[in-house]
Amino acid sequence: MPVELWGVHEIRFGLPDRLWGYLILLSYILILGFLIYRFRADWHTLGSRGWRWLIGLGAAAFFTSQFLAYPVAQTADGPAAYLSLLTAVPLLLAAALLPPTVALWVGVAAGLGHTLGATHQLFSLFEYASVTMFTAVLMQQNYIGWRYRWLREPIVAGLAGALLLAVLSGAATFAAGPASGLVALDVALVVGAASLWPRLIEGIVGGLIVTFILRALPELKPSRPLVPSPTQRSLQKRLTFNYLAFTAILLSLTLLVLYGVAITISTRLIAHNMAETLQVITPSPPATVAESSDPNKKEYRFARYHSADWSPTQEGLTALWLVQPAQGTAYWRWNANPDFTYDRELVVATTHPQSSEVMVAIVPYTAVLEQAWGIGWPLLLVMLIAAAAFYAHVLVIGRDITTPLDEMVDASKTIAAGGNWTPAPHLMRDDEIGQLQRAFAQMQRSMRKRLNELSLLLGVSHDVATSIDIYEGIPAILRGALRGTGAIGARAVVPNPGGGNPLTFGE
Repeated sequence: MPVELWGVHEIRFGLPDRLWGYLILLSYILILGFLIYRFRADWHTLGSRGWRWLIGLGAAAFFTSQFLAYPVAQTADGPAAYLSLLTAVPLLLAAALLPPTVALWVGVAAGLGHTLGATHQLFSLFEYASVTMFTAVLMQQNYIGWRYRWLREPIVAGLAGALLLAVLSGAATFAAGPASGLVALDVALVVGAASLWPRLIEGIVGGLIVTFILRALPELKPSRPLVPSPTQRSLQKRLTFNYLAFTAILLSLTLLVLYGVAITISTRLIAHNMAETLQVITPSPPATVAESSDPNKKEYRFARYHSADWSPTQEGLTALWLVQPAQGTAYWRWNANPDFTYDRELVVATTHPQSSEVMVAIVPYTAVLEQAWGIGWPLLLVMLIAAAAFYAHVLVIGRDITTPLDEMVDASKTIAAGGNWTPAPHLMRDDEIGQLQRAFAQMQRSMRKRLNELSLLLGVSHDVATSIDIYEGIPAILRGALRGTGAIGARAVVPNPGGGNPLTFGE
């Protein structure tokens, strides 16, 4: 049946096969439990309307999580990720209407349906809960700025949640399966890549539907006043956040490129080596080697076929178009080992000009991953060390900028209050911070001089105003003039109110 009405497998659930799976489950429980306890006040603001939304969206999330599941597979015999177009709709509605620690329970309901109908692992409960809470935080933040405005859009939040869900599902596949080491990594990469596009499509469809609902019914989500973001309230936080965001994007892109280059180089080297080995042993080919029970064993396995009986399609082979040896053809296929589903193998086939037989060499794909890891880990280590060193440098530079600015703020408050501010020695610089310090010092001197002049004028005015005798008022004015100008002496000649010779005063 191409499309299942509900659920893609039998209804059941299981437990992880390895210790790592239980450790991840424990981490989920501790982190989500702490967040629920930390923000338990959200339940007090829920109200009867919120409870109705919670129950209704939870039931809808459980139902739509596996409703009309359509299989999407990259190859006919590869892993199939099931696409259910309505899965993200109740999750995004809950993220828009309910507090984050309440909305996560809608994610738990969706994860329960996914667990029972598809993965049969408890990881889905916590994956969908984490993704729903993550999208709720994105959609309910009310910070100023176009970036934050875009993050509040359901489509953008749905895409971000879909990416996070694909990463979490890949990590769960790595930890839960019976394989370990590079075999588990190979399976996790295959399953994670297979689930990426279905999750993105679900996020886009859910985002479009929720956007239409919120536009048509704006009263469902009343607008909130916008506030400055944490990066707009602290220059240190802004520098740190911008650096971390830049580093995260740069490392992610570099890791993708590094992974692709390392895998290509490793595949090419191993394929060429296998082809050369086949050319050497073609005159006297060995017997077919039985498959080893050790999934990490890297020994070549050889087989020979009559050219009329050899068909890459019948063998389930897919050609590697970008990686081909000089002699022979390179393919990949799924491992026939029933204990490790979706483990891959690298296959090289070659024919001898004087023989009608096809020689085939097979090696587990983990050999490619191991060699790629050997190529890539030194560069990865250097990048991480460089990123950590530059992060420490950014912190030092940030503090070198923000600390003087904080002191300038304190200085302005001190000067405004009439106090005396003395610049610290580390402010004596020649850059913009030093120029700002000198401007503050000049401002303090100018204000002090102006205050002294005003104080003098006030004192003289008071002395003159409190005296009606010219013989007392004029000397007070002359003394004020001496203090204000720094002159050695002052002399004033005024008309005599009683007539006769002018009056002369000196200080």
